[in-house]
Amino acid sequence: MPSTVSFDSHRDLWLFGGKRRYSDGADSIVITHSDLSATKAADLAHELRKARRLDVAPEAVLVDVAPDDQYWGKGAVVEPISFSLDDDGKLAIDCDLASDEYFDDEDELFALVERLTGPLLRRTNSHLLSVTNDGGRPSAPYFYTVTISAATRSKSLQDLYQIGQSIRAIFDAAATGELTRETVADLGRVFKGS
Repeated sequence: MPSTVSFDSHRDLWLFGGKRRYSDGADSIVITHSDLSATKAADLAHELRKARRLDVAPEAVLVDVAPDDQYWGKGAVVEPISFSLDDDGKLAIDCDLASDEYFDDEDELFALVERLTGPLLRRTNSHLLSVTNDGGRPSAPYFYTVTISAATRSKSLQDLYQIGQSIRAIFDAAATGELTRETVADLGRVFKGS
């Protein structure tokens, strides 16, 4: 079966479903929403590892917010969920989060995110790798990045993107004080059987 992603190092060319995808101008590749469902997560992980071995791996694979017919890589406005390789060469989901509360201690924030997302992560065979703050803002909102590794076997990028969306929904609900058993149960139903 042909790969859903290919990287040609000689031409610095990334193809998703046979369609060229471009750099954002800052060392990341930008894909479209339709690429998410058409791309096997394992295929992307394989091609990113190949690019890393050649020392030309993009920093991240970003998702354009624009409709597919308005795709343009450089300067694109992108979603707060992206993909990268972790230090062990596994595909990771990066979720950008915002909060009015500042967490100076990343270990404390890691424990909080782990507690909030633990059931979802276990159900989706995912693992929390890191939680970092941008550290550069003097006032709210404060921005954080949660990095998760997820199983890629038999998964599309859409499956992994959905995990990222759920992480964001849980964090947003907790940050606004709207996290309830019903919220968590609704998210759990989305991933039942994953």
